[in-house]
Amino acid sequence: MNAPIGSDNWAIDALVPDSSNAFGLSNTPAVAVYRNKLYCVRQGRGGSGWVWCATFDGNSWSADELIKDQDNAYGISGSPALAVFRDKLYCVRQGRDSSGWVWCATFDGNSWSDDRLIPSNDDAYGISGSPALAVFNDRLYCVHQGRGDSGWLWCATFDGNSWSADQLIPSADSAYGLSGSPALAVYNGKLYCARQGRENSGWVWCASFDGSTWSNDQLIPTPGNAYGVSDSPALAVFQNKLYCLRQGRGGSGWIWGATFDGNTWTNDRLIPSPDNAYGISASPALVVYNNQLYCFHQGRHDDGWLWCGSLPSA
Repeated sequence: MNAPIGSDNWAIDALVPDSSNAFGLSNTPAVAVYRNKLYCVRQGRGGSGWVWCATFDGNSWSADELIKDQDNAYGISGSPALAVFRDKLYCVRQGRDSSGWVWCATFDGNSWSDDRLIPSNDDAYGISGSPALAVFNDRLYCVHQGRGDSGWLWCATFDGNSWSADQLIPSADSAYGLSGSPALAVYNGKLYCARQGRENSGWVWCASFDGSTWSNDQLIPTPGNAYGVSDSPALAVFQNKLYCLRQGRGGSGWIWGATFDGNTWTNDRLIPSPDNAYGISASPALVVYNNQLYCFHQGRHDDGWLWCGSLPSA
């Protein structure tokens, strides 16, 4: 039987890599698995404006390093997004000093590329907050809030050769609203996009895309019983369920979680339990690695250090 959200099967929340040598961060980390290693990328402590990266091979963590390198670090505002597409690791983010433009670099397993505006210097995508990435139907999707805290959701895709035009979704006349940053995951053949509603509503909205059309946007699980959120949610698929984790409403400082089985969402609950919830600032990041669901996050009260809890397969 699958371990339920909130059960004691969640591991103790711990500093990464350990309490005496924790990795620093600002805001929210980004995580992805590439060539059998777990990559954790984030902005450095104190709003440094530079991107740091460390990897985990299942046994030990690498040293934490600026990327591309010490002399040519990538700039960042907010948090990055990671995804693997056609055997490269993509790192997408807003530029330094809240530039309002989307930057992208890739890693081929040996070296990081130069950083560049996408799709081009003359026609960069505008952004507020942080982007979300996912691969769906052999395209890389980049979803984000528009410039100037527009409150509307934009989307562009990359086919391996060129980026599409950036568009409001599902349409210019009926765009989905959001605050902060969106979250993406592919589940049961659909692309799910969850986010906090406009004007810091404190509630989670979700829509899905089947490859042709976007669904209606709706509060989850229901309008009268919506999940609370601060900042942005995180999505991941684990043991045939879609997990949605996030900080509770009103900057609660604790992580809440619920799951979707394709038909219904569970009740929302603190994880791992009401008496022992994980503390958080900003938003969590989720990734499945070596048959475990990992939840990375900054500690409570903007502590500036990286924490992680994990849920093993049943």
